[in-house]
Amino acid sequence: MTYAVPHPHRLLLRAAVAPAATAAAALAEWAAATPITRADPDETTVLPLLASRLTELAPAPAVAQRLRGLRRHAVVRQFVVREELTAAAGLLRAQGIEPIAVKGVALAAAYGSERCRAVGDADVLVPPEQRVAAVAALTAGGFAGTYGIATEDVTLWAGRFHALGMHRPERPDVDLHWRLPHQPAEADRLTAIIRRRARPAGGDPWLLPHPAHQLAIAVAHGWATISQASLRMLVDVAVLLQDPEVVAAVADEVLGPHHLRAALDHVLDLLAAEEVPGAAAFRTTLPRPRHSDRLVARTLLADRDGLATRLAWAAAQRRPSALRPASVQSLPLHGPVAPPAEQAVQLARIDPANDAHVGLAGQGWWLPDGWATWSRRRVASLRLAPAPRGTVTRLRVALPPGTPSHRRWTLVIGGGRVAQVCRPTTGGQADVVLRGGRRAWFLSPGLCVPAEALGTGDRRRLGVAVTAISTSGGEGVHHEG
Repeated sequence: MTYAVPHPHRLLLRAAVAPAATAAAALAEWAAATPITRADPDETTVLPLLASRLTELAPAPAVAQRLRGLRRHAVVRQFVVREELTAAAGLLRAQGIEPIAVKGVALAAAYGSERCRAVGDADVLVPPEQRVAAVAALTAGGFAGTYGIATEDVTLWAGRFHALGMHRPERPDVDLHWRLPHQPAEADRLTAIIRRRARPAGGDPWLLPHPAHQLAIAVAHGWATISQASLRMLVDVAVLLQDPEVVAAVADEVLGPHHLRAALDHVLDLLAAEEVPGAAAFRTTLPRPRHSDRLVARTLLADRDGLATRLAWAAAQRRPSALRPASVQSLPLHGPVAPPAEQAVQLARIDPANDAHVGLAGQGWWLPDGWATWSRRRVASLRLAPAPRGTVTRLRVALPPGTPSHRRWTLVIGGGRVAQVCRPTTGGQADVVLRGGRRAWFLSPGLCVPAEALGTGDRRRLGVAVTAISTSGGEGVHHEG
């Protein structure tokens, strides 16, 4: 699977995000081959950003003048779009619907005040169960649905499409989303993870996604060679990688269940080849793609919204290797909301002296700062924050009843042994020794066990945490992902 970027687009990508000398040479080559007045729609969306680098790029006077004009137009357009989004968000909030701005307006905020991102229209994400009420609220406020879609048609429309364009005369569109593109209708609940980390947008009447989620959303909307947003998506990812909050642990909360890991891998490979800062390093921190990720990414290259994509999604969801937690509704990341009994795991600061954090993550899910939801056949992650070199964190694990005494329990990381849990004592207790700053993985059969920091009396229920990776007889369990 290859992600084909036309050479002119690659030149503009370099001009937008590469170091000064490389960027200046790329813009000069692009301008020599393409009159700026004949830039295609995808190129036009990136040109306003170049006006923020005129000192570094040093283009010809005619090109510089045109770039400044495009930037002024983009700023005015962004103001008009925000004005329309404010009106739509006010109508939604009046009906108890809290909108999240996604794509253009949200990314424009991530770019900051010194850089300008072109915005064509407004996009808001609403809870799937409130999509009919959201359309009704906007319709009552003077908006009309694309293609004449009315409130009574939304349920049927939602079975096939992920959004509905709403508009008022002579105003920018407001696209009402209830799921990400290519996401199947029956997986609506997966967008709940985006809502749980959304944050206020200053004084604006909408929320903004977490920056790491914005990266995943950008890939979801731009990963396809037929998409006019593909070049802009590459630039968006390059810009977001500069945000310290964009970490693989949070980005994978959206990438994982939406089968987009392989797509992001290819995006990062391309950006790393262009020497975009942070792309190569970020690539190494992501969980490995599964077959389902590759299947969806390959299908999206050719057919974004067609039958083939829906069939690929159905196949991906039904593969054992693509299992995800059955629900993310019990994942409160803000506020003291109690999770369901016997499925909840709470982050615990087990050893304050070593700044060790114990958290758990499902297969493809990284939830380092809240509650996690569990089901069978998941991979658990015991994660430690960086600790002074040479320090040791000891956890006492109470093994499940009936654990065979002849088994040797081993902690592994990336397929390599990190620490060995000694054989269980008569009381079913065993010690796990971890060096500071390591990330450890357990392959779990769906058991719940408590853990205790030695000498502290601090006992926390770790949920699914332990299994026999190898035995004294040399048997082993191989796991990828």
